[in-house]
Amino acid sequence: MPEQPSLFSDAGDLGYGTGPIFDEMVTGTGQLRAHWQQFFAAHGPFTPEQMAARWAAARQRLFLNGVTFNSYRDPQGTERPWPLDPVPLLLSAPEWQAISAGLVQRATLVEKVLEDFYGPQTLLSDGAIPPSLLYADPGYLRACQGMDVPGGRRLVLFAADLVRDGDGQWRVLTCRTEAPTGVGYALENRAVLSQTLADPFRACNVERLSPFF
Repeated sequence: MPEQPSLFSDAGDLGYGTGPIFDEMVTGTGQLRAHWQQFFAAHGPFTPEQMAARWAAARQRLFLNGVTFNSYRDPQGTERPWPLDPVPLLLSAPEWQAISAGLVQRATLVEKVLEDFYGPQTLLSDGAIPPSLLYADPGYLRACQGMDVPGGRRLVLFAADLVRDGDGQWRVLTCRTEAPTGVGYALENRAVLSQTLADPFRACNVERLSPFF
């Protein structure tokens, strides 16, 4: 059986080339992206056995903390171990700043639309949105029309599912405003990875989650 390439092999030896799929770690010329170079420089040249031992400890933490999930398609609702990738997804600071600004802009738009739906309804009177689209939605609460809300905000939570296209541009697949599903998993992932990958976690100056929580 041919030997599998090591996670820490020279990127130029991995056979990467240009293609329709954006590679998060390696450029089209086979070079590690700058923020990944910093990650691997702090990570250290671990053997496969050392990596396996570290990740076994991470899975043990998830198990002891009772981190599981239920598949909506499973009629029995069986709890399953939470899967966590041993290699995190890294984004450079400028890229994350652009994503963050775009999501703030989108969330602000949703907030303004909600304000209008439960307020003057200018979008309806101007014909920008058909009234039937709003009034047929079971999520629209007619009894709350014109009602003031504490703090002046109607949007409590905003989340978005993101994906890259073949050119590496981020796209929003869908937005969610119902419930904070997945927030606890994000916090647990961060806690486990900050222990399992303590050195690169500190070296890469990871954006903190605490301001959100």
